[in-house]
Amino acid sequence: MSAASAPVEAGRAHAFRWLAFGSCVLAGLSNEVSGGALSLSIRDAAAELSASTAAMQLVMTLSKLLFGAFMLLGGVLGASYGRRRLLVYGSAGVVAACALAGFATSAAQLALARALDGLANGAVGPLCLALVMTLFPEEQRNRAVALFLGLSALGI
Repeated sequence: MSAASAPVEAGRAHAFRWLAFGSCVLAGLSNEVSGGALSLSIRDAAAELSASTAAMQLVMTLSKLLFGAFMLLGGVLGASYGRRRLLVYGSAGVVAACALAGFATSAAQLALARALDGLANGAVGPLCLALVMTLFPEEQRNRAVALFLGLSALGI
């Protein structure tokens, strides 16, 4: 690498770092936004699906339960098989689960979609944080993590 191309490469790395950071923030927001959207529309969904209160409680609980249960395993799988690969697959799983939930015609289908959403978000959550930790040099890491967590909390 020549001396003239070093600033160009540093600029590309900087731009890539912030692009990846933005992608991680969006992925982190997806968990909170999907749960919030369901919370706002739970009465309409129950009426449209002719679902009981118990079925809708299961729908509401299933995603967060599986999200919490799968976070540790998602982090381990990311370390074993590659963080980026699992992050891409997990993000695709989130999109697929949200589409399934949107087209659900019964409470059982909605519960299954929310379960898949919880599993996919359980993989995405720790991988996003791990990726933010590895993207930034040590002197910028604390600020980046604080910014990541602050922006992810906006979804609540």
